[in-house]
Amino acid sequence: MYEKVVSEWQQQDILDGRLFYRHTGPHSTTSVTDQIFFHLQDDNDPPNESGEQVLTVKVQPVDSLPPELYPGTSLQLTRVEIHPAHTPNGY
Repeated sequence: MYEKVVSEWQQQDILDGRLFYRHTGPHSTTSVTDQIFFHLQDDNDPPNESGEQVLTVKVQPVDSLPPELYPGTSLQLTRVEIHPAHTPNGY
């Protein structure tokens, strides 16, 4: 898919699904809210232009990062022999 940053678009671009929002901030485990400020303008001569409008975008986190071992943590498990230990999947 061809992507480029734009500062203006037509209504038809929205209807054709050619306009989308991409969050470029850091990964977050909580939702992130962003705002896009814009003006509407028609093709009259001279054009009619709206006041400033705001589109609020709420980005829901998707945990697609692979797990990482916490610094200083070992992969060793210690248990007391007199207590049974059940581990998932036969490990």
